[in-house]
Amino acid sequence: MQISRGDVGSHVGLIQNRLNRLGALLVEDGHFGGGTVSAVNYACEQLDLPVVSEVDAMLWEKLNAVKEPSSLLPTRGVTFIAIEEITSRRRYDQAYIHPCWPGEYSGITIGIGYDLRFADKAKFDADWRHWLTKDSYEVLLPWLLKQGSKDGADSLKNTTQPFIAAWNVFTSRTIPLFVHETQKAFPGYDDLPPLCQSALVSLVYNRGAGMNGDRRVEMLTIRSMVADGKLSDVPSQFEAMKRLWPNTSGLCGRRDREANLWRDGLAKEVVLS
Repeated sequence: MQISRGDVGSHVGLIQNRLNRLGALLVEDGHFGGGTVSAVNYACEQLDLPVVSEVDAMLWEKLNAVKEPSSLLPTRGVTFIAIEEITSRRRYDQAYIHPCWPGEYSGITIGIGYDLRFADKAKFDADWRHWLTKDSYEVLLPWLLKQGSKDGADSLKNTTQPFIAAWNVFTSRTIPLFVHETQKAFPGYDDLPPLCQSALVSLVYNRGAGMNGDRRVEMLTIRSMVADGKLSDVPSQFEAMKRLWPNTSGLCGRRDREANLWRDGLAKEVVLS
């Protein structure tokens, strides 16, 4: 067995899925390109293997033994949400390894979309203290429960959160929190196909679980559809939310991708049944 750059097919998609268990943040497109090569290099480092650029039998055995990053969502779902937050591993190292300020009412944000405005000291300790140096930990404390600013983010430019820390906090602490919030907000969540669950968690991760007001009409409709089992009608409500951001391509694109993830979840459920 030797799978390398230029190979295509479902076997490559499976390899990408296993690389994603380590936080590669690859789209499982079945194309072994440059991003997959970089992910293989990273996997070798994480698994204490000689760094190579192809997948042989030994590396595949090691990758296949890696556990899924979450027991609550499938690897594809966890990866989907992380990609929506930070785009890619490369982008993380370029733009998110230091604290940033997304703007408006956000707090200083670290890791994979972790907003310090919504963390008190007890929560921050539980989530991050194990993963931060003493200096990094202490310099972030004043920003807990506060709105951020550009100047604030600039003052923290020498503080870093390595990706391995961000990935572990995201998978072990943040994902369970948002799964719980989504379960409460959408009765019937537990009976959904896993990728449909992932689409809803992505929505709540991005927008919160509130249901009140004109800006939440589609979320309220989705809640009713999930409760009533009208699952095939849900994607249109993800897409209808784009009315809220007519000039914001990123959020509109996210709603389209969540709708398609939901459709994939339903299609996979039909195949399995």
